[in-house]
Amino acid sequence: MLDNGVFKKFMEETMNEKPERRGELLEANSEFASIHTSTASSGQSEQIAADDETVDLHFVSFVIDENNNLIELDGSLKGEEGEHNGMIVHGKLKDGETLVSSAAKVIIDYINADPATDRFSVLSLGPI
Repeated sequence: MLDNGVFKKFMEETMNEKPERRGELLEANSEFASIHTSTASSGQSEQIAADDETVDLHFVSFVIDENNNLIELDGSLKGEEGEHNGMIVHGKLKDGETLVSSAAKVIIDYINADPATDRFSVLSLGPI
């Protein structure tokens, strides 16, 4: 059960929307942007200017679709019409696998591809 707040409000308002529309609404949600900015600016690290073009950061989400496939939603994937469509299908979950265990394998592969990077962080918005 979610406490009252921005996330619960967003979930309630978009529960009947298609995933594409839900993504558009999330992208346009000023409350999430405000919370992110406030949280990011409260850290101990030196901040990088928001308009610094050398910064190549974005967020991805992992979900399980109705066919039990692990899907990586990544708005930075801009392919031809029908190609990628902002997502990568990583395949069906095997018996005993969960969203977290399957996504962790993909994330570990990304980290192993560039082990010197410190550009990864993970946030779970559900039970682990």
